[in-house]
Amino acid sequence: MDPLLVITLGLAAVSIVVGAIAIRNGRAYNRSLAVIRRLRASAAQHDEEVARGGAEQAGLLQALDSGVLRVDGGLRVVVANPAAHRLLGRPPGTLPGRSVMEAFLDAGIESMAQTALGQGTARAELRRADADGP
Repeated sequence: MDPLLVITLGLAAVSIVVGAIAIRNGRAYNRSLAVIRRLRASAAQHDEEVARGGAEQAGLLQALDSGVLRVDGGLRVVVANPAAHRLLGRPPGTLPGRSVMEAFLDAGIESMAQTALGQGTARAELRRADADGP
């Protein structure tokens, strides 16, 4: 057999294999894009649901007669409802950003906050600070 013919047939076979691989990879790429689009749509829907839930939660917090504080890992107030402001004698909107020690003049608050961060909830009797704070 002619060596040139053998080389030509070999290159043709390689081209066919490479083409088949390219087609398979293209199809896999298109399937991956479809999955990514579905995941993005699902994430957007989830974000909308979370936002609606957050708005509902905020509305409930505003309506509660009980004071509610949400505190971050640094023991700073992140959210405080109007009842918390009233109970602590603070003007509306002044608690977020303050440390829990600034909100209360009671050394027990730090221990209670650490317990709440670790266990998800905590209860304690505390005394409130003066309206001017510590």
